[in-house]
Amino acid sequence: MPETEKKYFFRKPRYLKREVKVEATDEPFDIFRKLDLEIVGFDPKIDFFVKLPDLVVLAYSTGYDGTDYVIKLKVGNIGYAPSPNGVLVYINAISDVFHPGVNEIRIQESYALPLLNPGDDYDHLIKFPLREMHAKEVNRFHVIVDPKGQVMELREDNNEEKWYW
Repeated sequence: MPETEKKYFFRKPRYLKREVKVEATDEPFDIFRKLDLEIVGFDPKIDFFVKLPDLVVLAYSTGYDGTDYVIKLKVGNIGYAPSPNGVLVYINAISDVFHPGVNEIRIQESYALPLLNPGDDYDHLIKFPLREMHAKEVNRFHVIVDPKGQVMELREDNNEEKWYW
């Protein structure tokens, strides 16, 4: 027979008392017995972390078209679940500045990804005006997929791509 232990927190009179029941059992606790699997959508036989998307920059190429620096990006989902609609991608053109209180200047472009199923990719074209890049002395680029951490992914360390101009 499992033992029940009662603990009371917040003993001060102005707080409500809370009762916590701790039961010791011989078998491990199975969270899937407590969940309605139809609503949650999980299969208890498959590990939860396998069913996540993984958004990465698959490829990029750069070039010029007269007055603009053109970046062609291919972002894909290499995970095992679809990614949500509207995940952001930031493309930063960065200039290192040596002024007191200013570390760098950025020219930033962003766009939202559509829903990507596992194995899908999305191509996008970004243009930065050369006149503005030369005026701000841009020397490097930084692409970040899901910069705000909106999506739980298999790997969070593969969301960035950097290169020098």
